[in-house]
Amino acid sequence: MSLAIASNDLQYTYAPGQVTGNNFAAAVQLINHEINKRLGIKAGQRGKLRRDDYLKGIELMDDVITSLTRRLKKKGVEDVEN
Repeated sequence: MSLAIASNDLQYTYAPGQVTGNNFAAAVQLINHEINKRLGIKAGQRGKLRRDDYLKGIELMDDVITSLTRRLKKKGVEDVEN
């Protein structure tokens, strides 16, 4: 499967009930969910984070994106189209 930015494949086939919107919006949500999970951030707590928490989230970004990409490929997503 190939992903087009404007389609809704992620919200219906990869993460039903977890994300909404087109593939771009859903991908951003998946990244944010994974960073929250790794940092132990619960829903609604982002406004209470310290600077160090944000810096740690930035450090995790490459690993999070790589991990999510691998999960998508296991689900059959081969390429992302612009």
